[in-house]
Amino acid sequence: MQQAVSTLMIGDVRVRALIDLDGYALDIGFVFPDAKPEDVDPHRSWLEPTYLRGKELYLVVRSLVMEVDGRVILIDACVGEDKDRPTRPFWNHRQATGYIERLAMLGFKPEDIDVVFCTHLHTDHVGWNTQLKDGRWVPTFSKARYLFGRLELDHWMAQPNRAEVAGGAFVDSVIPILEAKQADLVDDGHDLGKGLVLKALFGHTPGQLGLDVRRGGERALFVGDAIHSPLQMAVPELSTCFCTDKAIARETRKAFLEQAAEYNSWLVPCHFRGPLGSRIKRNGKGYVFA
Repeated sequence: MQQAVSTLMIGDVRVRALIDLDGYALDIGFVFPDAKPEDVDPHRSWLEPTYLRGKELYLVVRSLVMEVDGRVILIDACVGEDKDRPTRPFWNHRQATGYIERLAMLGFKPEDIDVVFCTHLHTDHVGWNTQLKDGRWVPTFSKARYLFGRLELDHWMAQPNRAEVAGGAFVDSVIPILEAKQADLVDDGHDLGKGLVLKALFGHTPGQLGLDVRRGGERALFVGDAIHSPLQMAVPELSTCFCTDKAIARETRKAFLEQAAEYNSWLVPCHFRGPLGSRIKRNGKGYVFA
């Protein structure tokens, strides 16, 4: 099932969802190995069926297409096509997914994208960085500058077997961008333009970055994979099995959830199904949608 396109306005900044994969199911116990039934069951009434069904979490994999000051910024590049992902059957050698066609429905061709910002370099955030042409991986967005976190890239570059890094994504979806000299390395505090600042969201990976947007009296926090499911709003202590450092990820999550609730900011994660952005409020030791 493909999710309907949703739009978020942050002042004069327009953001729309570009879906790569919706209704992606993962076992709760696998994603959250520390979760107990008492962490999950009290929240089923508002998590089911969009985010939770029985023992499975339901996620979306999507890019965010931002239009601001005459530029088009694509945030996170999803899974891609033709990629060798043997450990993920739903992602392995995908073809004819309709991703580029859905980009066209938003009014853009790949060459119209000015900036591709990868919050981090996991497989489902870099896949569409490249496409296979004549047996070579080449940049999908031929005129774009690709933003990679400097600490993030350094971490993955230091791994001894790059062919296995991020399920193989580093070789087919990151290195070709470096070789094409289309990558810009960025850090916490990098200014993307008036009211757009990159923010450190370490823990899920050593160098994950998010985006803090403040325009026209509105504010939105684009938080990448610092949170995967609304279950982590209700129970912020839960970190995923994918996190490099669960403790740091937990503190990062608690900080931006508190900030979003206090300032009534839009919270914009990568993997929440349903609305593109949400406002949240405190609820006991956790948070719920406002």
